[in-house]
Amino acid sequence: MRTRIATALAVLPATALALTGCSAIGDAISEEISEQVSEEIIEQAGGEGVDVDINDGEVSVETSSGSFTVGGGEIPDDYPSEFAPLVDGEPVSVVRNDTEDGVSFIISIVVDEDFDTALEEATGLLEGAGLVSAFETKADGYAQYGYNETDELSVVGMVLIADDETVSVSYTVVAKP
Repeated sequence: MRTRIATALAVLPATALALTGCSAIGDAISEEISEQVSEEIIEQAGGEGVDVDINDGEVSVETSSGSFTVGGGEIPDDYPSEFAPLVDGEPVSVVRNDTEDGVSFIISIVVDEDFDTALEEATGLLEGAGLVSAFETKADGYAQYGYNETDELSVVGMVLIADDETVSVSYTVVAKP
C-alpha cells in the first residue's frame, strides 16, 4: 500500500504540471507518446522486418524489400540534381522510395514566382540538363511534362499547379540503380 501511495505522490506533480500551467511540456510528452504508439501500430501491421520512425513530421519506413520516407522539407542528399535540377523554393513534401529497381523521388516545391515564370524556369532547368520532353499538357493554372528516359533516369515528370495564392512545382524522378 505504501508503494502505491509513494508512486501516486511521485506522479502527481508531473501530472498536475502537464495538465495546468506548462502545456508546452504536456504537448511535447503527448507528441512523443503519440509518435511511439503510431510506430508500434504500423510495425505490427507490417509484420516482421518492418521498422518505422516518426520524427518532426517525417515518417520513414524500412522493410526487407526497400524503404521510403514521407514528409519533411529537405531534399535528400542522393537526389540526382545534376540530371533533374529543381526550381528554387520551399520543399513542402518529399517522398523518397528505395527499391531494387532504383530510387524514386516525389518532391513538391512552393515557389515565389508567378505560374508562367515558374514554368519557364522549371522546363529550362530540366532541358538545360539534357532532358527531352516526350509530352506536355497545359491548361489554365496547370502544366504537366514528361521527359524521355536517360542513362541515369528511368522516369522524369513535372507538374505545375497554380491557385489564387500559390504556385507549386512537383517532380517525379526515378534514378536507375
